[in-house]
Amino acid sequence: MQALMLSHSHTGNTRGVAERVRAAARLETIAGAIAGGTTAPPSFAPVSGLVKTLTCGPFIRNVRSGDRNFTASGACTGCGTCAQVCPAGNVTLEGGRPLWHHRCELCCTCLHFCPTEAIQLHIGLGTEGRGRYRHPDLTVADMAAQRREGPYHGSVM
Repeated sequence: MQALMLSHSHTGNTRGVAERVRAAARLETIAGAIAGGTTAPPSFAPVSGLVKTLTCGPFIRNVRSGDRNFTASGACTGCGTCAQVCPAGNVTLEGGRPLWHHRCELCCTCLHFCPTEAIQLHIGLGTEGRGRYRHPDLTVADMAAQRREGPYHGSVM
């Protein structure tokens, strides 16, 4: 019985064996490329390429000036938290009100850290009346320290 099974698996499934051998050879080639640090462009993917073109292109073109959609309501106290936490050094206080300088990364840290929720973003449905989030262990001091140590060190504050 065992001989019958072996002969069936070897003769009746030669296509599967050949596919596994080709796959193993391909994996060996890929593993060698990774081990050697070789880079390769991604394969052609028309749907993801189209999605990337339709979404990423407009975002990248408009991200720096996206801050034109931020406003501060009358609830703003001029505390300066927005300026302290902005990792891009994009926000300063002018006359006790936030001013955005078109270096925005649209991270929305200013919006989420504002203690009075005065900062609003007017994109899509907007943020007015919507919740805010920041990690409960992350503080204004943490963000300010990150900014001093990060790539925007020395930016206008």
